[in-house]
Parts: sequence; C-alpha cells; structure tokens
Amino acid sequence: MKRFEWILLLVGLAPTLLSANSRKMNVAELQDVLTGLHNSRKSDEQVANELKQIELIEELTPAALNTMVNLVNGPLSTEQMYVLEARSCILAPPDTDLPKAAPPDTVAQRTMLAKAEDYAAKTYSQTPRLTATRLVARFQDGVKTIESYGGVNVKTQNESDPIWEQISQYVRLVNTHTDTVEIDSGIEKPGDKDTTPWGRNGLVNSMLPFPPLNLLTSEAVSSGKPKFLRWETINGQRTAVFTFAVDKKKSLYAINYCCFPDTSSVGNALYGGHGNGGGGGGAPAPGGNLSANSLSGPPHNGNLSYVAEWNPFKGNSGYHGELFVDPDSGVVLRTIVEAEFKSSAFVHYEDIRVDYAPLSIGGNSRYVPVSSFTIAEIVPNGDSLVSHYGIRHQYVIQDKKDFKTMDGTHQVAAFLTRGGKTAELQGGKTAESGASFPRIGAENDDPPPGGFPALESISRPAGPLAIAVSANPIQRPSDDELKALLAEAAQNANDYWDSLPNVTCQQVTERFAGSSRESKWEHIDTVTGQLNYFDHHEDWQFQEYEKDHRISRDSSSYTGRGMSGAGTFGTVIRGLFRPAAKAEISWLETDALGDGTVQVFKYRVAKENSNLVLRGGPNQVVFVGFHGMVYIDSATHGVRRITQIADEVPKNYPIHEALVSADYDYVSISGQQYLLPIGAQIILRESSNKTRLELNQIRFRDFHRFRSTSRILSSTPIPAP
Repeated sequence: MKRFEWILLLVGLAPTLLSANSRKMNVAELQDVLTGLHNSRKSDEQVANELKQIELIEELTPAALNTMVNLVNGPLSTEQMYVLEARSCILAPPDTDLPKAAPPDTVAQRTMLAKAEDYAAKTYSQTPRLTATRLVARFQDGVKTIESYGGVNVKTQNESDPIWEQISQYVRLVNTHTDTVEIDSGIEKPGDKDTTPWGRNGLVNSMLPFPPLNLLTSEAVSSGKPKFLRWETINGQRTAVFTFAVDKKKSLYAINYCCFPDTSSVGNALYGGHGNGGGGGGAPAPGGNLSANSLSGPPHNGNLSYVAEWNPFKGNSGYHGELFVDPDSGVVLRTIVEAEFKSSAFVHYEDIRVDYAPLSIGGNSRYVPVSSFTIAEIVPNGDSLVSHYGIRHQYVIQDKKDFKTMDGTHQVAAFLTRGGKTAELQGGKTAESGASFPRIGAENDDPPPGGFPALESISRPAGPLAIAVSANPIQRPSDDELKALLAEAAQNANDYWDSLPNVTCQQVTERFAGSSRESKWEHIDTVTGQLNYFDHHEDWQFQEYEKDHRISRDSSSYTGRGMSGAGTFGTVIRGLFRPAAKAEISWLETDALGDGTVQVFKYRVAKENSNLVLRGGPNQVVFVGFHGMVYIDSATHGVRRITQIADEVPKNYPIHEALVSADYDYVSISGQQYLLPIGAQIILRESSNKTRLELNQIRFRDFHRFRSTSRILSSTPIPAP
C-alpha cells in the first residue's frame, strides 16, 4: 500500500458513526474478514464500518498491509486500514513472522547493546545535515475542544451532545499536510516559530521533536536495565529486540503539548433546559443548566461563554519501551517509547515509534528516520468540567522521502530539461512543449583537427567582476604566505556556508546559443524569476519571460527547454574547500580586481572525492570530477570568483562538457555586508551535437532578507460530525 499516494485522497471525507463494541482479532482473522467482505461485494462505507469495530492484538506490518491492498478499494476503508496500522504499531507482529532462533547468551546481549550505544553516540550522531519532504497525517476521535472566541446567543439544543460528551467513538482522519524538515546530526530540528493556533483550532499538538536516538539509547542501556525480548525481522534483517524501563528520576524525557484552555478565563456558561434547577459551582444540574438565570432564555436554547486563554502542558516522565538492534553492526533500526503520566494530567500517555532505513550519502550508507507513529491520549478541554471530562485519542503518522544533504555532499551544477511532450519547469510545474531549442546553422558534428576547444578557452561574455591580468607583474608570494592564505580561505568558505543569511533576490537569466566554430553568441531569450535562499536551499519562482522583445508573465510561455543550474549560493565554493574533496591546488598568478588584487589558483578534485552532479535527464544523474580556478581576495581572503569544469563525464552521456563560473561581491543587506553571488555563467556542450553550445548568463540583483512565517502547510480538515 503506497501511503503517499493513497493518504491524500482521504481529506474531506466525513466519518460514519456506529455504536458497537470492538472485536479483538489477529492479523490473519482481519484478512479473513476483509476477504469475506470483498467477496460479498460490500460497499466502501460498509467495509469501513466493519473495520471501525476491530481491535488488533498483533502488529499490522507493512508486509501484511500490502497483501490486503486488493481487498480495500475505497477511501473510507483505506482510512480505517491506516488507523489499524497506527493503533497496532507498538504491538508484536504475528508469531508466524518471528524468526525461530534461540535467544543470544548474556555475553552476546551485552555486546549487542554496547555496539548499539557506540553506534548511536558516534556514528548516528555524525549523520550530515539533511532535508526531507515529510507527509503528516493526523487521526483522532473523542470530544471537541471548547471554542476560543467569546460570544453570546449561541444556540445549543438540549438533546445534542454537550461539549464534555464523547462525540466520535471512532478514529477518523482529520487532516494531512506536507512540509520540509531539517535533520542535523540525526536530530530533527524544529522549524520556524510555529504560528498555528493549536488548541484554538480544535487540535492539540506535540511541540517537541522525537527523543534523540543517542540520548534514548544511552539512557535505555545505562539506566533502563535492558533485557532481550525476542527476535524480529526488519527490512529482511534478523533484529534483536530489547525491552527497557527508565525511572522518572533518571529520565530526561520531556513532553510539551499545546494547547489546553485556561479555566480561569472560562466565563459562566448558560445552558437552557427543562426547568430552572441550578447545579451550583458550575456542575451540570439535572435539568441541564450549568448556571440558570433569567438570561438563559427559552427552553432548549442557551448561551455559552468561551475560553480566551490557552496554555501548553509540559512535563517530564519516566518511560519504557523497546530497542530494535542489528546484532552484527549495532545499528538501531527501530525505537518504541511509551511514556505515562498521572491520571490527573492533561496527557494520559504518549507512545512513539520511529523506524530507520539506510540512505546512501557520499558513497556511505547512513540510517535515517523514515517513518514514525505517535499515539497519545489527552483531555482536550483541560481541567474545565472536571466532574465530567472527555478524552481524545490521537494518531499521527509521519513519512519522509526525498532526502537531500545540506552540507555539500551532493551538488547539482547543471542539467538539461528536454523539449518534447513535456518539459520540467523550475518550481515544480510542467508545460507542454513541442519546440526544439534554436540552433545556429546546420553544422557538421565532426570534430576539427586537434578536437573541440576546451570550454574555458572559448570566448564568452564578461562576468560582473572585472578581473584582469595585472599590468605590472607581481612577485609570487612565499609558500608560507600561500599556505596561510589557502587555510584562511578554506575556513572562510566553510564558515560562509553556515553563515549565509536567508535572502531573496531577483535572478535574470539570459540564454544564448553558440558554436565551437565561431566566436559569437546568439541571444535566444531572457527568463526572470525570484530566487529565495532559505536554510541552504535555493527555490526559484517564475516571474516573466522575454523573447523577441515580447514579455509574457504566463509561465506556460517558458518551455523550460535548455539548461539550468543550482548551488551557486553555497555548494560551489564548499565543493572545493570541504576536507573530503582532497583538492590538488597550486598557485597560478596574481590578477587585478579594482584597486586590489586576487590570488589565482588552479585546482582539481578527483571523481571519487567529488560532490559535483550532472543531470542529463530525470534518470540520468552522475557524479563527475572537476577542475578550474579559484580567485581569492588578497585583502579579505574571500573567494571572489570560482570556475568548475566537469571531468570524467561518461561516454554517450547527454552532457558532453559543462562549465560553471560564479562571481561573488560584498552586498549590503539591512546594514550588514555579506559576500554573495552577483552573477554566474553556465556553458554546456551536448553529446548529440558537440559543435553547438548553450550559455546561461545569470545576474542576481535587488537582495533582501527572506523571512518565512511558517514551514507548516495547512490543509482542509474533515468537518466534525
């Protein structure tokens, strides 16, 4: 069952409520029930209603879920299958799925746990900075939350459920949303300040990330008295499961749920009913009045005052759970944490399961959190109406995909987007395009004697910085001076990556077609867009397209045919100076830049150490080596220009050669100076026609700070029944 494709279809479906006791069964019995319903041609709603009454006593594993895909054919029943998966996520799988092997002896168990603790502390915590696309689906049952606005004359029918009654016995999908998360050293970082009105919007949310794996593993091993529980199979690997319990006095486990109504801000509630008997002290009276007086109005109607203030519930807890450990490597493949609180707390319990899977990063396999389940029981209305409170069960499923590194491990410098039936646009849109990119003449593709000239030797438009060979030859600096200069430049380059501000600017790209045989370029078109650089990501948004002096602000006018580049802001510089690049660097000359000078160095980075990526198509991505020149300011030791030329491009690859050149200058933003890219050039020679060249001349202008109010994308909730 493909969660990312199915789950988004569920938003907006109202649940059907039934009054029935739950039926406990195992996974095999669930499959039998579904088979019977399927053979009887029951409707989607009928199947969903049956599933609502089932409580599993075993984990509904992904493998078992996949075997039932053809038995569940509608959005309502699919929704309930996800509910069953979430509700059973911390249970043991069916006994038939467990490996039949003897438990490890005491020494072997200690060795496994020591490996797990060492892995979490040393290997997992060194995971590079990543971003991922996250899909969040929220399910819940239980009572509604008190409204947050003030008002009177709100009619409430006496026969309807008062706000403290259970209005939904069954778990239903409330909403889904997709956002981007950052993972640093294996720990999910909180995004920008969350402005979602939790509590007021009828939802209560956990505001803390999952417990860090290194801390959790350390506490579980050192204080949790771990014991071997069973063998399981995860991702085809036999996995040792250890159970543990950490006392509250030794626990650093914390929760922060937002938000619950502040009862001191709840006014008198007036609720009309049969008779005028008052309950006194805010307790409901037999006649239905909370506080009866002349304002209560006609029978069967009433007024409710609403809470004005909302506060989080924070606390610390002891916890117990399970660690799922690869017995050979010590890699932690799954964690389950169950925290419990006092019955008087607004949060009764919280269970969290996190699953980890391998991801190839820089040629190394790293395990990253790919999915999670969070189950909690809460009292959404806090201690208001304590004499008759209601509870809510929450199930939050998170899936992550499209992991990308933020530290320069991967760098996409140039790629082609093919004209044809569809062409991919920057910004994630598509447009129909049947046109070919313009050509200059019908040239013979045969190479001239001596081969095609190197890209760096081909005449091209000047960059924004006027760097020239010094008129007066300058003596080569000493080896010690050059060594110190490079060391400081490398430090500046690595600091530069972390210190880059979140900025927005206008990007103007002029596109040219050229020829290896002629020293001229023919202007094709100009594309203007807004470039947002936020948290080490470049996001481009189309603004206008100009061709033949005609301007269009319709994005469909821009076919996307040609080439694009990314990484100018941070990864081009870091690609050279990161330690793993092991670049060979040698001094070349001293050039003039305005009233100052730049030291020019040649360099080369081998393919095995490279982070440069070429993409000739959606499924044609390759790592290549690169060489070029770097121009370092003699006074500030900042990089003012850097060029990259791809090396070791595979034969018959769509891109034959690629060159990137970027210029950097000091830009004032909010009164502070930053070294930022002001222009770039990308030149491409395609394998299909090696005489033909493509050039993108890029200018960055009008810089401002970029601010984002929220990284959480809202979605439409299901209406309450």
